Amino acid sequence: MKKTLLATILALAFSAGAQAGTYVGSNFTVSYDDAFWGGTLFTGSGTGFSFADLGYEATTGGGIRGERTASYYDFGMSSLTITANAGYRIVSITSGATGSVLASPGSAVDGFALASADTQSVWHYLSTPLAVSSTSAYFSNSAGEGSKGSGGAYNLADTASFAGIVTSAALDYSINGWVQAYRLGSSATATQDTAYFNVTLAPVPEPESYALLLAGLGVMATVVRRRARRNA
Repeated sequence: MKKTLLATILALAFSAGAQAGTYVGSNFTVSYDDAFWGGTLFTGSGTGFSFADLGYEATTGGGIRGERTASYYDFGMSSLTITANAGYRIVSITSGATGSVLASPGSAVDGFALASADTQSVWHYLSTPLAVSSTSAYFSNSAGEGSKGSGGAYNLADTASFAGIVTSAALDYSINGWVQAYRLGSSATATQDTAYFNVTLAPVPEPESYALLLAGLGVMATVVRRRARRNA
């Protein structure tokens, strides 16, 4: 597990004084919290960037008499902020995750195992919510009923789209993994190795463009009214 619950609480408590890393992308800048992402491998290119070697893992094996469970959890409040360059707005942000979910029921007739790995990206500007995206990997395996979901390595992504003119967005990022194994010989493992993001931007229309648009709409309305009068 990357961080204990105590470490997460301390990171939140001292987030105001946390040292920030930065990445200058294609028409935007990212500022990220080293207290949350520290120790990871950061890479960026163009409109995308990622944090690798996250190291989140939960694993367990089943017991003779019953089930065993394990989990990991982490939360980064305003863990990073994306700010568009002047003249641009943020249209959408895709958040993705890679890792694995493995589950083996063992040889017992009632053996069972499951693994899940989830993320949630909540984007906001100050106290105003903007959009939410999430990923969820799930795999269960039962000796009696077979498997459900998709086991092995996963690479999942979801896109949060923003309405209106958004020039800056901060991320509250949560990570959650849970495993369960029932009966001796069963086992389950869930991991998250990477978090990655891709930013889509668009130019902000100049005031002159809005004026031309409104003028064009006015002309079209005048033409429609004249035609309506002729046909009356």
